[in-house]
Amino acid sequence: ATINIDGGMPAHGHGLPTQPQVTRALGNGNYLVEGMRFNMPGAWVVNFHIFFRNDFDTATVELNLR
Repeated sequence: ATINIDGGMPAHGHGLPTQPQVTRALGNGNYLVEGMRFNMPGAWVVNFHIFFRNDFDTATVELNLR
């Protein structure tokens, strides 16, 4: 699979402060994501856009960091 990552803080209107990326396939459908950084507390959204063969899906993770 190919996985692209984006997201940000919807309430603040900005994206992630870094450009996280998958750096390695670990096997069994697991992947290592590096470069993820959250630079302030609050509500964040991270989207994982997953491409596999001719299929596409997005997994969205909502975080509230304190």
